[in-house]
Amino acid sequence: MDREYKNEGFATLKIKRSVARKYRKFSNRIGGSNSSVLDRMITFFERHKISPDDELPNHLIQTEKKLLQRINAVIGIIKDIEKKQTLPTIGILQALFEAELQGDKNTKKQKGPIPGEPSLEEELRKLEKML
Repeated sequence: MDREYKNEGFATLKIKRSVARKYRKFSNRIGGSNSSVLDRMITFFERHKISPDDELPNHLIQTEKKLLQRINAVIGIIKDIEKKQTLPTIGILQALFEAELQGDKNTKKQKGPIPGEPSLEEELRKLEKML
């Protein structure tokens, strides 16, 4: 006997013998007492909002349609984000890199110190004098 039903009394249900035999076999295969198996079956039907008369494929088709609608909504959101946020950002970055590359091509690299600019050693000497 299950612990959860220990203090409860028994009630009888009138069912046909053939149905009782099928249920007892099913209950033994699932495991647990007859009461706990029946309780789990009722909980299952209530949780999933189905009845034994419902055809399972129709229920699954409805669930699949709901999932597809949600997936399509997510795809729409992602496409919107790409159009409004990602693509403009990529365009801006590409324009900056192109401008930088064109700037590098236009300016010649100098191999010595820039005229009029103090060298690094001169700047260090000035700083040492200040301290």
